[in-house]
Amino acid sequence: MLLNTKTKKTAATESTKIIVCDEVPSVFVGKPNDILNKHLGEIENGKFYQFYSSGRFSMTDVMLHILRQTGPAHVLCGTWSISQESIDQLLKLYIRGGILSMSFVLDPRIKITKAKPLQMLKANFKYVFKPWHAKVTTIENKDWTISIVSSQNMTQNPKIERGCIFTDQATFNFDKNVLLNELQK
Repeated sequence: MLLNTKTKKTAATESTKIIVCDEVPSVFVGKPNDILNKHLGEIENGKFYQFYSSGRFSMTDVMLHILRQTGPAHVLCGTWSISQESIDQLLKLYIRGGILSMSFVLDPRIKITKAKPLQMLKANFKYVFKPWHAKVTTIENKDWTISIVSSQNMTQNPKIERGCIFTDQATFNFDKNVLLNELQK
């Protein structure tokens, strides 16, 4: 189920975010890209999006969906786990220029649970190991400042996961500053 917001003027504030959703929750059928194209569609600056994955798409799928819209961008990620499939997709996009730079804050446990993808990540991207469980990604270029906060790791998970996409500057700055602070320690 994907939710998005609409802006409505009120007397108390210039704009208030209103969460809207279909009366009947959507059933996700198809490949992750098709699901995200149909149910999330084009994102807009200044909007807030919420979703439940129903086990049908991953954090990496959400990132790739957004990067197809934003064009080349700088990416910061904090995650507890990453799969070989995710690192393959991200590296491919990085080599093609769709990702301008990419850095990771990773939980040290990843050394044990995901040794092979970690080797590939270490060979190609900046990273640090920190006690980290948050799943946060920022995407930035001259036109976009996006923050994705989710229960999703960068792995395929058949379980229901929850996430939010923020396209406002304040949330982006907050998440970017936390990630950069960890990367620079």
